[in-house]
Amino acid sequence: MPKVTQKHDVLNGAGSLVQYGSGTSSGKWFFRQWIKSEKRYIQRQIPGAKTLDEAMSGVLDVAFEVKNEIEQPNLQAGSSSRRARTKNKDKVKREAIDTAIGNFLAVQLDRAEAGLIEFETVRNRSNLFTNYVLPYLNGKGIYCTDSIDLTTFDDYLVYRAETTPLQRQQEVKLIKYWCRSYLVKRGLINPILLFDKSFLPKQKVTESDRLKNPAIPAEDWKMIVDYVRDEWRHKVKDNFNQRYWYWRNLFWHYLLFSINTGMSPEEVVRMKWKQIELVDEGRIDSKGDRQVWEVAYVSTIRSKTKAPREIPCNQARELRRWKDFVADYCISHKLPLPTKDTPVFGNPFPRSGSPEGWRPYHRTSFSGTWREIRASLKDKLNGHRYSPHPFTLYSLRSSFIENHLLKGTPVIEVARMAGHNIQETQRSYERLDLRRRGMEITAPKFGSSRTNKKTSEQLF
Repeated sequence: MPKVTQKHDVLNGAGSLVQYGSGTSSGKWFFRQWIKSEKRYIQRQIPGAKTLDEAMSGVLDVAFEVKNEIEQPNLQAGSSSRRARTKNKDKVKREAIDTAIGNFLAVQLDRAEAGLIEFETVRNRSNLFTNYVLPYLNGKGIYCTDSIDLTTFDDYLVYRAETTPLQRQQEVKLIKYWCRSYLVKRGLINPILLFDKSFLPKQKVTESDRLKNPAIPAEDWKMIVDYVRDEWRHKVKDNFNQRYWYWRNLFWHYLLFSINTGMSPEEVVRMKWKQIELVDEGRIDSKGDRQVWEVAYVSTIRSKTKAPREIPCNQARELRRWKDFVADYCISHKLPLPTKDTPVFGNPFPRSGSPEGWRPYHRTSFSGTWREIRASLKDKLNGHRYSPHPFTLYSLRSSFIENHLLKGTPVIEVARMAGHNIQETQRSYERLDLRRRGMEITAPKFGSSRTNKKTSEQLF
């Protein structure tokens, strides 16, 4: 019998996840359940699972198949769910929906404080469950967890019809996570519900739906950056409140930095000066003289994948200009000077509870300003040729990836700089490669090909 390297109880102890460390099953994950009447185990492999998290995500479908296999000989068709509900009816506990959501979010906050997830993740989950899931359930007349049944979420996709398909898909996944990690574990809903594939609706996502953060074409980017640098920025230069002048200069440099590094908005907001190193790589001009060529190297860790990486970018001049602006501004307004540990695009202004200043701006400050700029230029921008969605701050990251792919940077290098999944980068590459090679593909052939290659010569 193969050696078990990991074992985790699941579904309130109804079964367990096991990983074997020897034999043909080495490294694979299985759902295993003890059949007391037959005094034996029945197990099924979790398809495609290589990690514990992947096994946890796929265990419900496999457990449902195992359950059907066990009960089918003893139950008539269509009676299994009804009998299981009757059998477990008295075991289901009751908790108010708002309490169940509040306690679930408290657990998420504890996980964030322990460093297991990001605080931004907690904010997003809180927004979803407080502003949408709770009103949806109450609107269906469901105020306690034991009222949740097989039809509860049938209308959820219609309820959230104004959002994108990708957003709805992510929301359904989070609802499933809430049911699995909180409600089932505490006996607040019948676990049989999660075994039924119709319990939560499935949202189909097409390839065009995934382009919700489209890259910004060169002509649109020039229009945006010229507007921000000139008209939009200088509107407030002589304003009595000079905080506007600081913010608009900050946002201009934030845009330049983001599109040239491919970092996510969360990474840029948290980035500190000590993460940046300027290196004079040098270059030789046509006269043979060495010229200064500074490159900025940014060390960062992607919050989603936790992948550390170093990004080279041509932002040395812009970063020096921004640093000088910040220093002059702080001196003239008697604010604390930046240090290596202050955010590059941080807020130097003190507030109650933080008299020393220098804290990160919240991401909503950046997204709100971006929407303002986008609205001002909406009649002038052409948009992305493949996507109907408006440009977002994540579009700067998409632009970095597309620009490098169009330039011919190897896919593996783009993926490493972006801290991106190689499959996602490859998908972008395949879409763009035909455009990049358009001339080569469509150019007509005129006559026979001739070369002017010289005869090679062996030196020895």
